[in-house]
Amino acid sequence: MRKKITVAFVLDQIEYQMGGTEKQILMILDNIDQSRFDIHLCLFRHSQWMVDNADKYKIFYFDFPSFKAPKSYFEFARFVRYLKKQQFDIVVSFFIDSNKIAVPAAKLAGIRNIVLSRRNFNHWVTKTELFILKRLKPYVSSYWVNAGAIRELLVKQEGVDSGKIEVIYNGFDLTVPERANTPDALKGIAQSKIVINVSNLRKVKSLDVFLRAAGLVVSEYNDVHFVVVGEGDERPVLEQMIEDLGLGRHVSLLGKQNGIGAFLKFSDIGVLSSHSEGLSNAIIEYMASGLPVVCTDVGGSSEMVSDNENGYLVPAGDYRLMGRKILELLENDGLREKMGAESNRKAHEMFQCDIMIENVSRYLSEMAG
Repeated sequence: MRKKITVAFVLDQIEYQMGGTEKQILMILDNIDQSRFDIHLCLFRHSQWMVDNADKYKIFYFDFPSFKAPKSYFEFARFVRYLKKQQFDIVVSFFIDSNKIAVPAAKLAGIRNIVLSRRNFNHWVTKTELFILKRLKPYVSSYWVNAGAIRELLVKQEGVDSGKIEVIYNGFDLTVPERANTPDALKGIAQSKIVINVSNLRKVKSLDVFLRAAGLVVSEYNDVHFVVVGEGDERPVLEQMIEDLGLGRHVSLLGKQNGIGAFLKFSDIGVLSSHSEGLSNAIIEYMASGLPVVCTDVGGSSEMVSDNENGYLVPAGDYRLMGRKILELLENDGLREKMGAESNRKAHEMFQCDIMIENVSRYLSEMAG
C-alpha cells in the first residue's frame, strides 16, 4: 500500500466567523482524498470552533498567548517535538504569526518541505514584518499563493524566486440558490436596480469611494439602491458620509448577513472598491451569481475581471469612473445580461472546488516527491 503524504496545516486560530483563508483550508480538509493525504490542523489560539470540531478533524493545539509570554517558548519546544515525532512530509503555514512560529520550528524538527501560503497583498505588512519575512525566506521550500498578482508582489517586494511560487486559485461551491423569497433586508427596495458591495466595513475596502460613486449615479439615475453587506468599525464614518451626501434614500448598510447568495440573486451589479486585495472572494461570488462586476484594479482583480467583457476595471480611488461604469450598466439591460453571463462562465472555468482540490493534491504530491 502506498504511504500517505503527511501534511501539517499551521495557522493561528479558527473561529466560527471565519475569513476566506480558513474556509479554503476546511474545504481542502473536507474534499481531499484521505486515502492519499493525512492532514493535521495545528492551531495556536483556542476557540469554541476548535472544541466543537475536535472529532471531525485532526486538531492539535499549542498555546501561544503572545511572543512575550514565557509559556510560549515552552509551547514552541513542544511544537518542535511534535513535528519531529510525526515526521511530516510537508508543513504549510498560513498567516504572519504562524509563519514566525512554524518556519523555525519545522526547520529545527528537520522537516524537508516548508511552505508559506500567502493570500493577501501585504497591505498589513510593516517594515518589521517585511524584515522577518525576508529572514524566513532561506528556510522556505515553496510559496503557495492564490493569485498571480501576489506572486509578482513576492518577487518584487521580498525577492522570492518566481520558480518557488505556486499559484492555485481558490475553490468555491458555485451552486447558486434558486431565486426564492426576497431577503428581509431587501424588502422595500428589491423592485429597484440593486448595486451590491459585499465588504467588511474597514478602511482597506475604501467604501467612501463606493459612496461617492453612488452619489454620482443617483444624480442621473433615480431607480437604484446601493447596498453594502458586511460589518466593521468604519460604520459610524460611513453612516455620517451617507447623511452628508444626502444618500439616505439610496444606500443601505445591511450589516452581516447569512446566505449571501440570496442577496446576489436579487442584485444587478457587483462592486469592489478596495484599495488593496489579494484574490477577492466577493468578486468570485458576484461572478458565480452571474453579475457584471465593477471593481478597482488591485491585487488579483484583473485575473478575474476582463475589462469590457465581464465587467470594468477602474483605478483605485477613481469614484468618478466607477460611477460612470455603474451608470453605463444600469442604463443597458442587454449589456448587463451579456457581461453577467460571461462572469458566470468564467467563474466555473476558474474556481470550481474540484479544480482547486485537484491542483492542491498535485502540488502537495510534487512537494513530497
